[in-house]
Amino acid sequence: LIDAIALRKVMNHHLAAIFANPDIVKVMHGADSDIPWLQRDFGIYVVNLFDTGRAARALPHFSSAGLAYLLGRYAGVEADKKHQLSDWRQRPLPDEMAAYATSDTVYLLDSYDRIKLDLKSHSDPRVSIISVLDDSKKVCLIRYDKEPFRPSGYKSIISSKRNKRKRSSSLDPKNERVLRALYDWRDTMARELDESLHYVCPNTALVRIATMCPRTVGALQGLVNPCPPLVVRYSDEVLRVIKTASAEPNSQNAGAIAAHSVLSPKRPIASSPEKISQLRASASPFAFFRPAEESDNGGAAQGG
Repeated sequence: LIDAIALRKVMNHHLAAIFANPDIVKVMHGADSDIPWLQRDFGIYVVNLFDTGRAARALPHFSSAGLAYLLGRYAGVEADKKHQLSDWRQRPLPDEMAAYATSDTVYLLDSYDRIKLDLKSHSDPRVSIISVLDDSKKVCLIRYDKEPFRPSGYKSIISSKRNKRKRSSSLDPKNERVLRALYDWRDTMARELDESLHYVCPNTALVRIATMCPRTVGALQGLVNPCPPLVVRYSDEVLRVIKTASAEPNSQNAGAIAAHSVLSPKRPIASSPEKISQLRASASPFAFFRPAEESDNGGAAQGG
């Protein structure tokens, strides 16, 4: 079990060549998301993949392509998914969560061997190991593209929320200014703290806060249950963004300036809205990744 957070700086140095080696088969299940995540977080690209999820889909007599089905079929194990949505950034990782993290992969290679036998023995020539490898190759070709910041992107949040509830009403000008400022603040916080946008504040919470425009910390934190941890931590800044955007019709960058102020008070701030947008749009997918230094050579990742 590798702690990818603790070893983030050296993951690429130690694992990139292994994952890119065509002579080594990489076995994963349902790797459509894992492939771009490995690229995004570590600059790791996968070559020669066997996706057991794709193999399960290729076998018509399988009732499911899920990993839980394969573990039950081949290992007689009932998969426990209760920690699937747990906070995996906590350290130290509880023993129960560490066991959960390893439980799927413990049986994965055995499932790989067994499912290859099923593929070999299938009567349909279109169902084969080669066809699964071809499908897995397509998964390897998935590329991670960092979504550029779009100043008008907040409008899509309004549209999607309106469509979901099937109503045609929109935010009034003041609330729309607040949403724009909060949208800007969220993007800046996500980039500065290297967190996902939805971890900083989900779209539904963002619209609710912009709609209600709370004035106190208690009112803000009571609007959303549960309140996102970063909204709790930076409640004063969120309230400042709301106040500034509510009072000033031209306060388009209130969110970005407030976030930069609290996170990097000594760092010069590019005050031009065009400049900020250009910087965000051109941000590298690996903006937070730094290659391993020579001095890191001693910290090799150990897998178990």
